[in-house]
Amino acid sequence: MSLLPANVLKKWAAGEQCVAPAEVGAANAAEFVHEAVRAVVAGEITAEHFAQGVQRCGLVARDGVELGSAVADALWLAGAEAEAGSEALKAAAAAAKAAQAAGLCDAAALRARLETEHLDAAGLLPAGGAASWRKKEVRVNTRLRYEQRRFNLLHEESEGWAKLLAALHGRGGARAVRARAGAGGSSSDNAEHATAALVECVQMLVGRFDLDPNRVLDLALDALEAAPGDDALRGLLRAPLLKRAALPHLLGCKFHAHGALA
Repeated sequence: MSLLPANVLKKWAAGEQCVAPAEVGAANAAEFVHEAVRAVVAGEITAEHFAQGVQRCGLVARDGVELGSAVADALWLAGAEAEAGSEALKAAAAAAKAAQAAGLCDAAALRARLETEHLDAAGLLPAGGAASWRKKEVRVNTRLRYEQRRFNLLHEESEGWAKLLAALHGRGGARAVRARAGAGGSSSDNAEHATAALVECVQMLVGRFDLDPNRVLDLALDALEAAPGDDALRGLLRAPLLKRAALPHLLGCKFHAHGALA
């Protein structure tokens, strides 16, 4: 059943005020607005009539609906349904521009929800357009996901390093962990248990004492050099906790340092 009856749509198209049906509330306000956006895409009403109709539909006064969020969600869905460069996307962009001009939702909310093509078509991107926006997205994504924080000795706690060294080397290194974790089982089961216990211990220490994962990897390599037959240490290096992609760079630095001392 449609939440936007034909009589309401007809009055909106004529520029008249018409309140939303009684069954529309906070729970389905976004769906109601989305049907109105679809009417814009279908050419049944203009983008300006859409913004005017939604603004005066009475949902805020009657049900306390947060229209800004509902409109942004509905516009995002309309943009996701449309193909790039299509007339449907242009109509959804016109609806977004009209909604922003009418004060239904601000440009920041739309930039947070809508896709780049939708924003570009609506003229809601800053100077530079879509190309500049995509570059900014890449920079932000890189900073959030891939950029590593700089660590220093004053930031880290020496207690964490002492506990890490004890876990890797103390009382036979990870063999002590293996003895605690897998006594009595087969050798393969014992190795798996020992690896899981060591990974859990190292992960706890990294999180608790804010240790630099690359320096942890360096110490794990030193421990493996001292005990090359330790299955738990080899399992630690394969665990997702430590970045295996950093191994070639770290080993290169080690070889360079040893070469300089030779």
